[in-house]
Amino acid sequence: MFCNQCGTQVEDGAKFCPNCGAEAAPAVPQQTPVAAAPQQAMGWFKFMIYFGLFAGAVLNLINGIQMLTGSIYGDSAALVYAVFEGLKGLDTIVGIAMIAVAALGVYTRFQLSGYKKNGPKLLTALYAAVLVVDLIYIIGINATLPELLVKNVDMTSMYASMVAAVVMMIVNHIYFKKRADLFVK
Repeated sequence: MFCNQCGTQVEDGAKFCPNCGAEAAPAVPQQTPVAAAPQQAMGWFKFMIYFGLFAGAVLNLINGIQMLTGSIYGDSAALVYAVFEGLKGLDTIVGIAMIAVAALGVYTRFQLSGYKKNGPKLLTALYAAVLVVDLIYIIGINATLPELLVKNVDMTSMYASMVAAVVMMIVNHIYFKKRADLFVK
C-alpha cells in the first residue's frame, strides 16, 4: 500500500509512514502510488517530536523542581531565602511556570506527532512561554536583589535562552508554514 500523504510505499499493516510519519490508512492495496505533492524533508520534524520536545520538557521539569525546592542554591537555600525574602516567592512562581512549560512541551509533541492543525501554533506558543518565563525571572531578580548583587549575577544563560526561544519561534514558523498542508487533522 502507499501513504495517503506523501505516496511512499508502506508495508502492509504498518501504523505510520516511514517517510513522513503520517498515520497509515487501513490496508487498501493499490497498484500505483497516490499522486502527492513534492516530498519535503521532515528531518527537523522528526528531531523535534522524538528528541527536542521531550528533552526540553525534562530540562524544564528538573529546573522547575529545583526552583520550587530551593535546591538550585544547594545547602544554602535556607540562608539565601532568609537574606533575600522575596526570592522564595519568585522561585516558586518561576518553578511552577517551568513545570507548566514542561507539560506544554509534552502536549505540543503529541499534537505535532498526530499532525494536528494546532501543533505548529502550539510550538510557537511553547517558545513564547519560555521567553516570558525567562523575562519574569530576570525582572524578578532585578526587583528582588540589591543592585550590587544583580551586577554580579551571571544572566548569560537566561539571555541565551531568550535568544534561542526567539530563533526557534522564527525557524519553526518558517519550517511549518511550508508544511501546513500536512497538519490538517
